[in-house]
Amino acid sequence: MLQVEKLEVRYGRLAAVRGVSLTVGEGELVSVVGPNGAGKSTTLLAIAGALRGSSGSITFDGKRIDGSSPEAVAALGVSLVPEGRGVFTQLTVKENLLLGTPLRSGRGSVQADLERELARFPVLERCLSANAGKLSGGEQQQLVIARALMSRPRLLLLDEPSLGLAPLLVNRVFEIVAELRASGVTVLLVEQLAHRAVALADRSYVFSHGEVAATGSAEELAAAVDLESSYLGQKAVNDR
Repeated sequence: MLQVEKLEVRYGRLAAVRGVSLTVGEGELVSVVGPNGAGKSTTLLAIAGALRGSSGSITFDGKRIDGSSPEAVAALGVSLVPEGRGVFTQLTVKENLLLGTPLRSGRGSVQADLERELARFPVLERCLSANAGKLSGGEQQQLVIARALMSRPRLLLLDEPSLGLAPLLVNRVFEIVAELRASGVTVLLVEQLAHRAVALADRSYVFSHGEVAATGSAEELAAAVDLESSYLGQKAVNDR
């Protein structure tokens, strides 16, 4: 479904992403982990069309999308949940959810889509008319994931969904990701809690200094003796 080949993204003279190649098959959950500044979020933004790569290619469903606008990429069925949530705090929960519908793939009832996501995220149904700015951090994270799903994405890009959340809410976010995987949603997950992401994913990519340092299943990565200390850091080791 998604193929990234030898992608390079630069911020001026700084190469934030250097020769990254990765694939995501339909129905897969693939995670990208690694230390801060490794190029994980930059890669996701390039896939979503929010950043322009200086070289390499990004192909989605057989179509080159590198150089396409974010709107054009979204219209193909790629939806990004950015780091930092991006809730429209002055709008209601329902109004935030409906913002996910203009570029949705396929036809059908918006109301049916709304009911589907409220069933998936019951906490949102209880506060549908509330101002989104009054939600807790965990509720806001569920809101932006639900909003992305309102577009009926073929590929969901999740950027650090557990960032800044209390442990109990982190557990809920990982439950949601597991539920999405079980329902057949294709997900590319960038996550700071490396071991949890790797354990949940079908395959994972470990980034370091803008490059892919390792890739494989949880079992394959666990067999790499130097992986934790060299690329994930002590905090990731302690997240087990």
